[in-house]
Amino acid sequence: MSPFFEDPALYRSVLENLPIGIYVLDKEQRVRFWNRGAEQITGYLAHQVVGQKCGDSLPHFDPEGRILAGDHCPVATTFRDGRAVQNHVLTLHKEGHRLGVQVRTLPLLDDSGLIMGVAIAFEEDPSSSIPDFSGALMYGGLDSLTGVPSERLTRAMLSGSLAELEQTNGRIGLLRISLLGLKELSARYGTDSIAAFLRNSAQTIRHN
Repeated sequence: MSPFFEDPALYRSVLENLPIGIYVLDKEQRVRFWNRGAEQITGYLAHQVVGQKCGDSLPHFDPEGRILAGDHCPVATTFRDGRAVQNHVLTLHKEGHRLGVQVRTLPLLDDSGLIMGVAIAFEEDPSSSIPDFSGALMYGGLDSLTGVPSERLTRAMLSGSLAELEQTNGRIGLLRISLLGLKELSARYGTDSIAAFLRNSAQTIRHN
């Protein structure tokens, strides 16, 4: 075999650059490896999580907000039973919004078959973290700055909901959120700060 394919650095480079999140835990469930895909999905850089406990850097929880542990945690299951597990869970992005991910775990065994750690591959699962805006293109799409439904789409969806309520005598609730202090923010940090603030605020609200 060519020496090129015997170099461990080659395979580390492949893992580092795969377009999915990959991280490795040791027996104490501390992060030992965190690839660029994991950085892009979660917002956490490698130096911020390597050496940290898995639950501290990337906690998993169910839609009701309950922390997944024991039989309900795919990582804990793999450590305990030594079997690969696939599951859909929720976690939190570094910026604070909810993030749905599909997680696959794999036990790492030594020559004697003992579990030395767990490798985890994960990728974002938008269907479990954000609403379905499949009709977005029909009604003007999403706002280019914030990524949330445009005013035209929002009005169209609201009109459709109101029409259904008139037929069923149902009720509807609306929550209006105003962002204050934009003028002061712009004066202190520049006009570019407004775009970043609006984008992050909208995504945080959208994912929650």
